[in-house]
Amino acid sequence: MKTKFFCIHGHFYQPSRNNPWTLSTEREESAFPHKNWNYKILHECYLKNAFSEVESLKKPENFINNYSWINFDFGPTLLDWLYKYFPRLYNAVLEADRESEKNFSSPSAIAQTYTHLIMPLASLKDKKTQIRWGLEYFKEHFKRDSEGIWLPETAVDYETLESLCEAQIKYTLLSSEQAKSFRKIGLEKWETANKINFDPTMPHRWFSKQQPGKYIDIFFFHSELSKNIIPHLQSTENYFEAILSAFSKDTSHQLISIASDGENYGHHLKTGSKALSEMLLKIRKEKKFQISNYSSFLAQNPPIYEVDIFSPSSWSCTHGIKRWKENCGCRINPKLKDQNWRKILRETLNWLALKIDEIYENNAVKYFPEPWEIRNRYISALGKTPHDIKRFVTANARYPLQSEEIRNALKLLEMQKNRMMMFTSCAWFFDDITDIPAINSIKFALRAIDISSLFSESLIEEFIERISFAKSNFSKNDIRGIVTRLWLQRENKARQAAIFAYSVFLNFNPPFSDWGRYHFKVIDEAYLKTSKRHAYLINVKTADTLDWGEFAIIISQPQDNTKIYVIRCESFEVYDKIKSATGIEQFMEIAGKDKIEVFDFSSFPAEKQQIFFILQNRFPKDEPQYLISKYLHLVKNITTGEILSAEMPDILSEMQSKIKPRDLPYKEDVINAFISQFEFLLETTDPKIGKTVPWLNYLLKEKSCDGYILAIKYMFSRWQNEHKNSPIRENFIKELRKITEILQATKTYGNQAIKTQ
Repeated sequence: MKTKFFCIHGHFYQPSRNNPWTLSTEREESAFPHKNWNYKILHECYLKNAFSEVESLKKPENFINNYSWINFDFGPTLLDWLYKYFPRLYNAVLEADRESEKNFSSPSAIAQTYTHLIMPLASLKDKKTQIRWGLEYFKEHFKRDSEGIWLPETAVDYETLESLCEAQIKYTLLSSEQAKSFRKIGLEKWETANKINFDPTMPHRWFSKQQPGKYIDIFFFHSELSKNIIPHLQSTENYFEAILSAFSKDTSHQLISIASDGENYGHHLKTGSKALSEMLLKIRKEKKFQISNYSSFLAQNPPIYEVDIFSPSSWSCTHGIKRWKENCGCRINPKLKDQNWRKILRETLNWLALKIDEIYENNAVKYFPEPWEIRNRYISALGKTPHDIKRFVTANARYPLQSEEIRNALKLLEMQKNRMMMFTSCAWFFDDITDIPAINSIKFALRAIDISSLFSESLIEEFIERISFAKSNFSKNDIRGIVTRLWLQRENKARQAAIFAYSVFLNFNPPFSDWGRYHFKVIDEAYLKTSKRHAYLINVKTADTLDWGEFAIIISQPQDNTKIYVIRCESFEVYDKIKSATGIEQFMEIAGKDKIEVFDFSSFPAEKQQIFFILQNRFPKDEPQYLISKYLHLVKNITTGEILSAEMPDILSEMQSKIKPRDLPYKEDVINAFISQFEFLLETTDPKIGKTVPWLNYLLKEKSCDGYILAIKYMFSRWQNEHKNSPIRENFIKELRKITEILQATKTYGNQAIKTQ
């Protein structure tokens, strides 16, 4: 009977990269050549672990889903993004959980607290909401309850453990360095935990101090092996021996476990996914110890020791949890020595949270009998249809609410969601307040302030005053100016209506255009001959708060100087009067100058500016603009069948050396549309699959698309395996041979796909 077991836990997480006002993903220049860091890590890590190609295995069964052989968690903000932008990987993650149950008798995926905040720094109310949201989110997606939960940065304190006990969670994971003392259950004497006498190869039990009879089990992962994961992965043999030597000579069941950031397996170490696959295969082949997961091991080996922890503590700050509240000295870049901004950011957000909570309590009590319990339940409405959201509010309300009251109640809940999102841990983890994570945190804070202004005096001036005491390591960065610009540039329904109306004006609304939380409907459009302008009546609805409005929009283009005039319309009669205006002055007189918002291209996000500028110029001035214009017109008219036309991959190939990838909108969407069509043709054995050859050749040359190549190869390999004994049409087989030659002649090394000669 096996006595030695090994488990790797991968923590896979990305913070939300959505604009808090639009819920659309934004461009991040530092993720070049990808649109943002989600796409970058998708290719370098997430796809490669789901579709890991191992040369030593016989084709076509030479792919391993690494997730099915490890313990893992996927943060909700990452899993939501996968569900929306790359559902194949989302499904592969869920499938890995099901496969892991076959491998270990218990499934491997566990929940994560929802917004990745540092639990010891959160209020008790926030702790309970974070746990509740994390568990409910997990259950909705994985279709089962989670036995364990991942605490961000493994940051923990006694109050957090009490909250986990209350939620009846079976286990969590901590670093062995977070264990303070231990004793055998039933004995009185405690022993101080150290490297010599503390045994992290067995689970320990932490008993609640406030809830008699309740407890949570803790797995302490091997600290040194976990910290040195990258150098160990570079040599499968050395890594294997390091694990083997970590076991004691004791004959009782032992579990050596490693916990690490999932990005180690492909992003921080380019060959990490392949190294992980080879390690997992070697363990299964050598049989000197056995792969397991935490749930399976715990079911067979209940704790015989109880433990006390350092409270508070974490795995990534040697000073406890100071990294997320002050200048403790922990940093990534040794040149950026000043992190005093962390203290200012923490204190400012704490101040804001108290103000937001006061506004929430004073107003939510009008609609809900238990405002904080309703916040806990709000997870069941996030991302749902307007009908489901409305039903959630009415089911929990004090009395039958009118439409405006429902919208107000939802705005209060969204205010609370953004107020929790602003505490995402990575805002403090890095070295400067102007880094992307810290700026994103500030955006969520501003969004919460924006909503709170509907119910109380605005908090924006005091917020800016407080946050301005934070100093960047880069003298040119003025925090007051940055935050002020973010506030002034915040999105609203009028600006979004203007962008949508101009898209309609240009007849450019591609099938995968991401409008985020906004839904639009054109009620009327007209060309005004008297003033030579275009008029639109646009209905705008928000998906989360059910807010809506109708806007009259006049588009004027005198001498290529585009102006878009927007006014909220209270009735169709007002719109008719606006349409009858003979000029802008009369239009403004009818509408009222104080009620009009005026936009031009400079008012819009950079990506929209670029698209509109190119499309409105019928004769682009240079070759790059001409190529992008041609590409955008192809995108505009794209359909399922047209994605296979040679024109699209041809123009993409032509643009490779002339257009920066970041300047190519909808590129990832177009490629995803091709992959969907490839999969459809493969499953239906359609001979038109031969038309995919130009696409495959393009993707092989595009260095940033190797993750997609792996997904296609896996899809193709799986199809071959499932149809190896099935009769297939000869004309399909003939076309398939071309595909086979291309895919079999490719190998992926690091982050680059290479076609072999």
